[in-house]
Amino acid sequence: MLGECKYNQPPFCVKDSRRLRDRVFGGGSEIGQFVKIERRRKFFAENVELIRKLLGWPEPTTPKPAITEVYICKDLHWWLRFPSYDVPTKFTQVDTFEAWLSANGFLDTGEPGSV
Repeated sequence: MLGECKYNQPPFCVKDSRRLRDRVFGGGSEIGQFVKIERRRKFFAENVELIRKLLGWPEPTTPKPAITEVYICKDLHWWLRFPSYDVPTKFTQVDTFEAWLSANGFLDTGEPGSV
């Protein structure tokens, strides 16, 4: 799982909300945070085997490991729930991150069938 944790200043009016949306997704002449996230995703996908070996992780049991990308922030705004363009990223709040991990099978809850 790749995690991107951001603290974006909360918007105080509609204009601020658009500014924040453009900061995340890009808009006008401004490149957004997702341009950088896409570069990191590409780098990780190209170097996942090297990273695994450097960290001493065991060989994966599946042919190609699945990569889940999550954007963690303080507040989820409507444009994070419905991004302006398709992104493979899941969005969650920092306050509910543990519940998100559990609901998506990333935490061992002690229940049968959990990770």
